Amino acid sequence: MDVSIDFAKFFFGASSIIAIIGVVNLIKKIKDIGDWNALVAIVIGICFQIWAVFTIGSPTYREISMAIGNGLIYGLMAAGLYDLTNK
Repeated sequence: MDVSIDFAKFFFGASSIIAIIGVVNLIKKIKDIGDWNALVAIVIGICFQIWAVFTIGSPTYREISMAIGNGLIYGLMAAGLYDLTNK
């Protein structure tokens, strides 16, 4: 594998969690989303990961499905981290 592609995948993955928390907080300031924070974080996480896969190159179905799975995990991590720091 190319080192630049590996770095890009790591960068998009590691920074996505902080970006997801930031975007969810921005959405909360614009509109009250109530108890839907976790769902919004998951959707944003999936969107970030799919966007990351398409910026690296033309993805295969396997890479897209992995991006969806990673986005789900990152969204859940961001939602859990946000809930943990709020208590």
